[in-house]
Amino acid sequence: MPVTDIGQVTTAIIEKINQGLSSSGLTISVFADPVNEERSGLSLYLYHAKENVRFKNIPPPGRDIPPVKLMPLTLDLYYQLTALFHDSSAGMAALEEQKWMTVALKTLHDSPLINVDEDKFRITLQPLPYTEAVHNWTAGSQAMKFSAYYEVSPVFIEPEKATSASGRVLLYGNYVFTMGTPQISTSRSKMTFTLPGEISPRIVESTPAQVSPGDTLIIEGSGFTEGVLQLRIYNSRFEENIVVPNWLPDPKATEITATVDTTARLERNGNIVEVLPGIYTAQVLLTKTFAIPGGGNKEFVQSSNQFPFMVTPVVSSSSLSGDILTIQGAGFQVMTDPIIEKEEMEVYAGMHQFHRSMTTLGADPGQFRVISTTEIELRLPVNMETGTQPIRVIVAGAESKPSWANI
Repeated sequence: MPVTDIGQVTTAIIEKINQGLSSSGLTISVFADPVNEERSGLSLYLYHAKENVRFKNIPPPGRDIPPVKLMPLTLDLYYQLTALFHDSSAGMAALEEQKWMTVALKTLHDSPLINVDEDKFRITLQPLPYTEAVHNWTAGSQAMKFSAYYEVSPVFIEPEKATSASGRVLLYGNYVFTMGTPQISTSRSKMTFTLPGEISPRIVESTPAQVSPGDTLIIEGSGFTEGVLQLRIYNSRFEENIVVPNWLPDPKATEITATVDTTARLERNGNIVEVLPGIYTAQVLLTKTFAIPGGGNKEFVQSSNQFPFMVTPVVSSSSLSGDILTIQGAGFQVMTDPIIEKEEMEVYAGMHQFHRSMTTLGADPGQFRVISTTEIELRLPVNMETGTQPIRVIVAGAESKPSWANI
């Protein structure tokens, strides 16, 4: 239940610290006032409170106006814990203060739940930078003290009692339906490659899916055949929702298969956009039509959760001429790509990472240059390993399928 007085929380914390001090054989005072020169002991001072945003918009229990007064005020409380040993004649005051603080810190670390009647609050040591801690002390004759800063959350303050209640539901219609909404549980794909020296290709299943244009994207879940299905994909490059009718989604009850393409269509105006390599999320929308009381039909659109998948660049072949290795493929990041300034393209050959040359004049040893979206040139370093070496191209976090080059 909510508390009626914040002081109850402070008192409960002081009692817990006292228990830890007593267990360590220390008999000192713990008080709620700010630290001062008049008395020795530990100061647990409440210096700030703010509203907890996670509990700010809970629905009210009744229909009173305004409804906000019926909901508990939820606070995060901030405390400063400081020790002061008044007798400094032996020159050991700081060490004594550190002993007290050690016991208090360990007590609140080992037992972070604070009980006030039936309520429980969690107290957490805050990672306050030392450069900010100094601002909590004013310059003057008193030196800055060793302190620890804590947050207690969430603390509910008793609200007003509701004088009304929500009404009963007297009329039911088809706006409430019993069948489940679409739900995506995973995405997967099959990756085919042939290891050097082998004849038969290997097939590896990837979850989440890693697909290149032309590959099959498999979305598993439930509730995919109860209406008209639409597939959306999302990516930070897109400024609005995307639909992908050209991916030919084939829905079954627990599975959707779609053929990945290099383009998609904007939902609002139908413009065609490129699907570049990167990390995407897929979402399923089902449009269901129901008859409503009084005649007529009404459409309901149900949306699934979003689940990630990757669109990967392609490395199809490579050729070596002198110290220039040319890689052919697709989905390479050219200078006009919107993410080029983030340097989100990485190229590896063997154990070497090649850094991008941002000029059109060529690449130095250990650099690569993007000729087009389908071609990359690598200038090999003098210490490059010879033989069959793995080639990796990573664009915006999505890595190409396993491939090798003869060097």
